[in-house]
Amino acid sequence: MLVVWYTYTMHNLHTYYNLDSEIVLENLKTNISGLTDLEVIERQNMYGLNVFQEGSKNSLLKTFLKQFLSPLIFILIFASLITIYLNEHIETIVILSAVFINVFFSTYQEYKAENTIDQLKKIIKNKALVKRQDEILEIDAENLVIGDIVILQYGSRVPADIRLLEIHDLKTDESLLTGESLPVDKQTGIVTDPAIPERRNYCFCGTLITNGNGLGVVTHIGDHTEIGKIAKSISSTKKVLTPVQNSIQNISWYIFAIAIFIVIIVFILGVYRGESILEMLVLSSAVAVGAVPEALPIALTVILSIGVLNISKRGGLIRKLSAAETLGSTTLILTDKTGTLTEGNLKLENIITADNLHDFGVDSKGFSVDAMSAIEKEIILKASHNFSVVMNKNDDKDVVFSGNAFEVILSRIMHEQKIHNKKNITKIILPFNSSNKYSVSEVGDVNIILGAPDILIINSNLDIETKNKLLENIDILSHEGKRLIAIAEKGSEKSFSLKDIRIIGIFVFSDLIRSDIEESIRQIIQKGVMVKMITGDLPGTAKFIGNSVGIIADDNEIITGSQLTTLSDEDLKEILPKIKIFARVTPEDKLRIGKMYQELGEVVAMTGDGVNDSPALKAMDIGISLSSGSEVAKGASDMILIKDDFRTIVDTISEGHTIKKNIQKVFVYLMSNSLDEVFVVAGSLIAGLTLPLNALQIIWANILTGTLPALAFAYDKNKDTRSSGKSIFDLRIKVLALGIGTISSALLFILYYVLLKNISNIEIAQSIFFLCFSSYVLIISYSFIDLDKYIWQYNFLSNWRLNLGVFIGLILLFMSVYTKIGQNIFELHFVPVYYLWILGLWLFFNVWIVELSKFFFKSNFFKRYSI
Repeated sequence: MLVVWYTYTMHNLHTYYNLDSEIVLENLKTNISGLTDLEVIERQNMYGLNVFQEGSKNSLLKTFLKQFLSPLIFILIFASLITIYLNEHIETIVILSAVFINVFFSTYQEYKAENTIDQLKKIIKNKALVKRQDEILEIDAENLVIGDIVILQYGSRVPADIRLLEIHDLKTDESLLTGESLPVDKQTGIVTDPAIPERRNYCFCGTLITNGNGLGVVTHIGDHTEIGKIAKSISSTKKVLTPVQNSIQNISWYIFAIAIFIVIIVFILGVYRGESILEMLVLSSAVAVGAVPEALPIALTVILSIGVLNISKRGGLIRKLSAAETLGSTTLILTDKTGTLTEGNLKLENIITADNLHDFGVDSKGFSVDAMSAIEKEIILKASHNFSVVMNKNDDKDVVFSGNAFEVILSRIMHEQKIHNKKNITKIILPFNSSNKYSVSEVGDVNIILGAPDILIINSNLDIETKNKLLENIDILSHEGKRLIAIAEKGSEKSFSLKDIRIIGIFVFSDLIRSDIEESIRQIIQKGVMVKMITGDLPGTAKFIGNSVGIIADDNEIITGSQLTTLSDEDLKEILPKIKIFARVTPEDKLRIGKMYQELGEVVAMTGDGVNDSPALKAMDIGISLSSGSEVAKGASDMILIKDDFRTIVDTISEGHTIKKNIQKVFVYLMSNSLDEVFVVAGSLIAGLTLPLNALQIIWANILTGTLPALAFAYDKNKDTRSSGKSIFDLRIKVLALGIGTISSALLFILYYVLLKNISNIEIAQSIFFLCFSSYVLIISYSFIDLDKYIWQYNFLSNWRLNLGVFIGLILLFMSVYTKIGQNIFELHFVPVYYLWILGLWLFFNVWIVELSKFFFKSNFFKRYSI
């Protein structure tokens, strides 16, 4: 029978918009109290979880084949085709080995990175409020079934396609489905038009609740939702490159064009000098291969993959891979207060009743939750009508509350003190949002208002003298770091207005400052990143917390939202550099402040958790949402804090700096030796010297010297993670790569010339040169561990992967010279030990070239004339 019902239901779901709600419930075999546990199990067994089927991803084979589209791989394949044609079997094997190594590493890292991101996304799951057996539960949205009764709240993401049964000023953002940017007003009555924009009695999966709340029944889940149909029809998703990946790809094509040009020039020079056409074709191809830093894209993929994993271990979920790069360039953090600078665990310190409003001071001594008066309990009970707290009962002794922090603490007090709600019918007139800073509910013939004390007091029916006294005391309490919530009431009216309300109480809470926050802020400032507080709290509270955590601000360094409205953008830009705390700001203010800082050239990271924060989070360079925040905020952010802790922001930005530094050192290291073969071979042809290297030697050295150290750099920890500019490939990095490369390449040619003039045995001279040419790239890698310090200022043996890579490379190179097999394959000659001082001197000299380059960039000369 259930199978018949299910089959019929799945074929007729689309008709529910034009049926009365009672008939909908009847057809779905459910009721307003929700399904029983047995019904949930039966339905879940029948049609599975509320999830989309996995879209078609790039298979391992497809990922493997895609690697051959790299311009760097083109060059290697081009060279291998030439050697195959010329029957140069050993050269062919070596070149194809290089292709395989590059393709294998790229495939492995890309496939691993893609799966890593998928795994990290599973950390944050959508939740749903559902009624089952007349109890409200918070469950994972994937466990919803058809017929479930779902509660929809402001700021949440709709977990399935839901036919609405009850609404209170409910509006949704359906731009995801329809492209309509304006919120859509919802209704509960019958609709006849099947078009999605006209089905106002439905909330669709994936859309966002931007106002009000409601109640509805699930009619579609998973692939049968409107967005599920879209997801199912998408067979593949275009992979978007990160900014650095895009830059590397562009550089690769430039290198490809230059390499082709090099092949032509070297080939023409060799033929002009009388060399064999076939020999020059192979040699020029080898020179082109040597000029290609094929390890660059591999190393970049490894760096980003490791960085994202390390950030996740530190408590940050990266939603966009580009954020991992941008973190390293962050210059300013605009941080919220609650939950990041403070613990976010409120403690109720006092309840100021209406009788004490005229003479209450700042002393909260004597208050005890266990000894509350009847009036105090009544105030808490009235406040609870504005709550949206969920209480999950695991058993009689274990009750878990979830929702707004101060609502949770009052709900827990109600539960412990047995303050029972009399089941009064409550209608939400206005849900709380950070713009209005208050909420309104209708209970019988009375409106209950809960919100910011200053706003409620100003609009109350109290006399001016009492209002001023109250505001003065509130300011004193806020300077002590207290958080205050006022409660008021007013007779019911057709159109609610916040005028002449009656204050019935004020809740006084405290929020403990995190123990390690001052040290965290000190550390991030030392890294060259500014930290400024941006909060909706009162200026006194913000200043007290700021001074306590290390954001020391005088009164003239604090500005409020109301003051911001009086300033033009130009005036605001002038004062922004000196402002340290923004108090009483709205989400709209946060967006404006962030944009102004961006226009001033700052790379801005901003925290937020509310629906209205989403525009600011999306507009910033790094939008950081709290795990306790709304689904809207999470969806707009670049990173989600798994732990709502400022320490996590510090750690993730430090990791971002590590990513940036590792990318820089790999880029400089690989690009600085890409011109070696060009200078030496072309110079020898022009000068009429015997060619120093054959094609196989060039390719063999290129395989051993670049890839292993570059990959090892990806694992560097970079203890000094201070910010080093806003751009990854800044002037210093570009000049460093070009400068070191040009100098070392020119000196290589000079070395070869000197060896030929002073060693009579040309074969020995060429073998010595081969060792110098091949090994120096390995040894100078230690100088690239830190581009901001000299090699004697850090432990250059700290990276065991680099040590292993250098060791393996040197062993294989020396085997090429000192074993019969190596000598025969690579056409090298045994080098007498007494000549090895030349190698030692050459290696020492090249290390000093890098160190002197660092000195130049640290000098005032470069700082004075650099742009």
